[in-house]
Amino acid sequence: MQGGPVFICYRRSESRDVAQRLYELLITALGRERAFMDVSDIHAGEVIPQSIASALQEADTVVVVIGPGWERARDGSGRNRIDDPDDFVRREVRHALASGARVVPLLHGRETLPAAADIPPELRGLLDRQAVTVRDASFVQDVEVIVRGASGEGLTLVVALTFLGAFAGTAAGRAINEATRNGADSDIGSAVGSGVYYGTLIAGVLLGLRRLSGLRPAGVASVVLLVAGGAAAVQFFRRQLELDGSPVGEAFGQMLLYGALAAPFLALTSRLARGWRARLEILAAVVAGSGIGGLISFTLRDWAESVDLQSIELGALRPLDPTVLMRAALYLCIMTGVIAMLWLRTGLNKASVARSLIVAALGFWLAECTGLALRNLLGQELSMWGLQAAVRWSMLVTVIVLASRRLHRTKPAVT
Repeated sequence: MQGGPVFICYRRSESRDVAQRLYELLITALGRERAFMDVSDIHAGEVIPQSIASALQEADTVVVVIGPGWERARDGSGRNRIDDPDDFVRREVRHALASGARVVPLLHGRETLPAAADIPPELRGLLDRQAVTVRDASFVQDVEVIVRGASGEGLTLVVALTFLGAFAGTAAGRAINEATRNGADSDIGSAVGSGVYYGTLIAGVLLGLRRLSGLRPAGVASVVLLVAGGAAAVQFFRRQLELDGSPVGEAFGQMLLYGALAAPFLALTSRLARGWRARLEILAAVVAGSGIGGLISFTLRDWAESVDLQSIELGALRPLDPTVLMRAALYLCIMTGVIAMLWLRTGLNKASVARSLIVAALGFWLAECTGLALRNLLGQELSMWGLQAAVRWSMLVTVIVLASRRLHRTKPAVT
């Protein structure tokens, strides 16, 4: 997957050697056209501010090299450089945060990001990004995560492991459901099957993310167990109370399910959100979106069935099948809830929000159409059922990533 260049933002006074070493590694791994460093890529006679602005505009990834004195570097008058609106580093970071590029703080000679009080408010979005810490003894291994993300390997790996997790989870969960369908323990079997399904699916997603973002194996295992247990408990509760027979019951059931799926992610690590307030806001957005989505999707499914939209076919596809519309609407409502929360909290650009939601709506619909078509074509055997679920969930994960990448923050005023 070919992307834009990786822009290296750094202070020459303390980080030139680290930046140069990173630049050489990026050139070796990605090619010279995929890396930008000012002293190497701005030629004699070129206007420096314009060259930097052009490179930032094209960049998909911006690496901000932060050394031990990054926020306290002084100019000739003794003033902190970062407090000067015209400081090159400040301008580069500000532009990167506003552009929607992947911004990676790279720490060397320190273990933590700067304190919020020590940097201008317009740069504090940098503190929400997962940092990479590098050491001289393990420099190549430490920056591998940057190379993988820039090369597109990260998304490919997440999708591939999602495919395997969905395939295994669907087959195992359905086998448990079938084995207990007619027995006295059918409710327990359904709950266990649901737990196995979601636990295995999430294991695949998290194993891909672990390679991309460095999640610890113990953390992955904890989330998988919590998700499996939560999904099993919710499924048992839903069957006991027969929640799926009405719009309100459907909405409540979806709120329970997606709340149980999201909570372990948010409790695991600050990689997803810094601070408990931010995590609870995301969880509230997921729960609210799934509740509203449950109401809308149930109503939409009933309406589609009443006007016989499932009879409309385009080859193997049933684009207006009630199940397709119901699931796509549910996922879109959940994503809309999260994006709306981010919009209010961080100030997203309206046009990028619209583009993201359009990509999500079309992508979710296409994923569900494809999944239904495969199920109808391949039959109901466990392996075939697992295959269609694997394709569907792989597409859904890809859609979420692609839609998220189109979110940009509102650009700050030019100073």
